[in-house]
Amino acid sequence: MKISIISLAIFALCLELPVCTNARNLRPALPENYLLVLTRHQFFAVQDPGYNVKSTMIGLEDYPEFTEASHFHEDMTFRCGNNNLYLLKKAKDKIGVWYNPLDVYNFDNKNKLKRIDKNKDLFDGAVSLTFDWTTKLLYWTERSKFEYSIRVTDESFEDINYVIHPQDEIYIGAVKVYPKRQELFFISGDQIWYTSTSPNSVASELYSAEQYTGYVYEIAIDYATDKLYWFGYVNSHYILHSANIASSARPFNQNDIGNIISIARVDDTAANLVVFNHEIYWTVVKDDERELIFKQGYGIPYKVFILESDTIVSFVSSKCPSIISLAIFALCLELPACTNATNLPPALPKNYLLVLTKHKFFAVLKPGYNDGYTMIGVEEYPEFLEARHFHEDMTFRCGNNNLYLLKAAKDKIGAWYNPFDVYNFDNKNELQRIGKKKDLFNGAVSLTFDWTTKLLYWTKRNKLKYSIRVTDELFEDINYIIQPQDKIHIGAVRVYPKRQELFFISNDQIWYTSTSPNSVASELYSTEQYTGYVYEIAIDYATDKLYWIGFVNSYYTLQSVNIASSARPFKKEDIRNIKTIARVATSAANLVVFNNEIYWTVIKDDERALFLKRGDDIPSKVFILESDTILSFVSSKCRYWKTEILYWVEADDNNKHSIKSINQSFIEPEYIIHPQNDIEMERLHVYPKAGELYFLSRGSLWYTSNKPNSTAELVFKSPPKFDYITDFSIDYATDKLYYIEKFKGDFVLHCIDIETSSRLSKEGIVYRIKTLATEPSRAFNLAAFNNTFYWTTVESEMVTLHFKNGNKAVASLTGLSENSTLSFVSSKCPHSTVEKKIEYDFKNEHEIN
Repeated sequence: MKISIISLAIFALCLELPVCTNARNLRPALPENYLLVLTRHQFFAVQDPGYNVKSTMIGLEDYPEFTEASHFHEDMTFRCGNNNLYLLKKAKDKIGVWYNPLDVYNFDNKNKLKRIDKNKDLFDGAVSLTFDWTTKLLYWTERSKFEYSIRVTDESFEDINYVIHPQDEIYIGAVKVYPKRQELFFISGDQIWYTSTSPNSVASELYSAEQYTGYVYEIAIDYATDKLYWFGYVNSHYILHSANIASSARPFNQNDIGNIISIARVDDTAANLVVFNHEIYWTVVKDDERELIFKQGYGIPYKVFILESDTIVSFVSSKCPSIISLAIFALCLELPACTNATNLPPALPKNYLLVLTKHKFFAVLKPGYNDGYTMIGVEEYPEFLEARHFHEDMTFRCGNNNLYLLKAAKDKIGAWYNPFDVYNFDNKNELQRIGKKKDLFNGAVSLTFDWTTKLLYWTKRNKLKYSIRVTDELFEDINYIIQPQDKIHIGAVRVYPKRQELFFISNDQIWYTSTSPNSVASELYSTEQYTGYVYEIAIDYATDKLYWIGFVNSYYTLQSVNIASSARPFKKEDIRNIKTIARVATSAANLVVFNNEIYWTVIKDDERALFLKRGDDIPSKVFILESDTILSFVSSKCRYWKTEILYWVEADDNNKHSIKSINQSFIEPEYIIHPQNDIEMERLHVYPKAGELYFLSRGSLWYTSNKPNSTAELVFKSPPKFDYITDFSIDYATDKLYYIEKFKGDFVLHCIDIETSSRLSKEGIVYRIKTLATEPSRAFNLAAFNNTFYWTTVESEMVTLHFKNGNKAVASLTGLSENSTLSFVSSKCPHSTVEKKIEYDFKNEHEIN
């Protein structure tokens, strides 16, 4: 079949994620997924390609008539969520000069694609476009006078930065953004390179020429499966390849190279590669015709139809792919959106101890009372395993209340294996098995579940080699965190989502590693720092403390330390902060902790006793249990973290200034900056997203890390020409820092974007200053939130409150007292997460005090 109208093909695909959807703009008569085509200046929706093809005209391209014969489509990228289409073209103006116009299209009230914006000059020299829907930033590669760069702008095309500055060392061609790891991939020569999405970054080769020898000339990313696809010329053939980029190292290691998959041989003219959810499209030129080729998963590629010569392709979706960053923090405090408590028995509390003993599950509700526990389920197991199966470990997933149970058992022929069961609450509010795995967890020693990323980790022993593995909830995407090795023993493991870490026991010490695939483990401390023999660990996610049972100074001792604020590896100060909680019996095991409630078991007189210690109370025996008993805390609501730390500036009797911090317990304050007399600090603001503190000192703006024992740096190392800064504020909704400076007698309100600005140790912040307002009177008391600003001025002993909303004119209100102070108040906290900026509607949720 030949369809001569086709010039630009875009396939629309999406994941069913209603929270990311803004589909009101899409034509109701069209399906959610379709092929969008631009040809002869008309947009067509093409349905059922390769079958009963139907096409519907849904818009007209806007272009000057004089460019009819001299304008071409360079690249296109679609923004899911609001259905904006960014179209990059190459055209000649009236005097014959080539330039690169950019058009922005969207659906109008008649559901037709209409141009809503255009930019004539910004994209001159642009080669390729890619849009990051998580940050709402548009990236493009640019060539100018044989220098290549990568640039980025916001949707207004006003805030423009270089990701890679112009240089002539490497060619930069097609570019694709990968939001999950805040990366850009691009082609340079015959290789794939990668770089951070941050301004002023440096690019690196994804692999060396010795590792992979293929000549690469097309790339695409499948955001649904986290795979990078490319065409490469390898061993005298043109091959379509793919590799997982969510779990691979940067740069690729030898294991990642070994995991590259060859998908299909292609024609030497293959181009226009696009992929989504295993659906792969590309074009080839045959007999002077351009064919669209389609391949579904492992199916055989086949021709869909014939295209016009000026064809480019891009996937389009009215719904955004779900991106969970590998660098995600654990999030909320008792947020209903994060909770799935409907499965829990209504009589049970939100948090309780779960005990599995005698093949029965019990909820411990009133420790120490004979009726202090309730049976909530029965373990399922084959009868022939009655005398030869044991409980190895158990971990609970808050949010959906799944319980993961690892066992050791002998099969009918006497071979040991590790069955794995998944339990949940049925409609009678009793635990019932809902899934099982027989082989995947063979050799598993310990389990731990990260509810923030929905990943299950386990340690494994196989033929005297130890490893840590990870899988998703479907048990399909399986990776190694630590590859099998025989240098260190790996035992019990616990995940710490707040810092994306795993802690585990190796022989007599505690080790830690990143939760990223193919990581390397390190000792948490040296044997010279701490000499205790450790054999049980647990993490209290409510207090951010690591607990362990160790043999220290001839005693078995329960100890703890804060792991939220401590260094990696521990410094001497962290070692000094280790607390001894209690002495325990030599047989202490099954340690679990939550919110200062500590449980463990001991064996005494052939009985296993459950012990409880609350806070500073003396440990007490709760129940007598069976020998094959394991414990786990259960929570219907997930523990989510904010920083929950208070910071303040302090001056001692000698006028030495310092910054200190303390958590909500108001115990053990720490120094962020130790007392010194070089800097006088005032007006302190925290910026959680970057882990920074900003303050004023003698009219200059400074910043520092919010971690203990930090040092401060000037924001402006080469300052703008002003007399001094009188005040500043941070807008957490827009990630802007606003400051008032005195300049030539006036007080001027400026702002800089601190989310995208680079922090350079020598040059200071790379900033783009915007001027918003000018006041003739002394201005201070600045407060900013969501593009709304308040400040006060003093003139003739009269205090005036000024208000500015976005770009609107300043409004004023007189009659405030001289000691007035301002602060924004919000019933909802701004979400500053590591992986991206998540925007919320704060309308009518803030007020001025």
